[in-house]
Amino acid sequence: MTSVALALPLADEQRLVADAARHGHRVVARCSGADDLAVQLETARPELAVAAAAPQYLSSRVVAACDAIGVRLMVVAASVQERRFAATLGVIDPVDAPFEWAIRRPSAVAPSEVDEQTRVRPVRVAAPPAAPPDAPRAEPERQ
Repeated sequence: MTSVALALPLADEQRLVADAARHGHRVVARCSGADDLAVQLETARPELAVAAAAPQYLSSRVVAACDAIGVRLMVVAASVQERRFAATLGVIDPVDAPFEWAIRRPSAVAPSEVDEQTRVRPVRVAAPPAAPPDAPRAEPERQ
């Protein structure tokens, strides 16, 4: 079972918790907001975090914590404004709301059969900008 932390509006959270086990997921943290999620990521160490793309549920601290400890982050956007907010945090590929557990694995299904509304795509986070060409380079340590 995949361990999951949730930071979503209560109705969405309750719906997903009710069906999690049936879809092979174990909810290890139900968070009321971004600050709570950032703390729970450290203690619960889920494999996946699902957060709504709104300031209450998603923050730069959450994105950094997921990156630091290797937690996959699935960001759910319900509007253009939420997609824009997610983009300000470096999240460039949020999934459309409402989020559902049903995942159709592309490896098991012909590409023409994949339903874009239910397929879960990993969130891509923009890489930090490259150093300017004239910036000093760090030398690798010699042992």
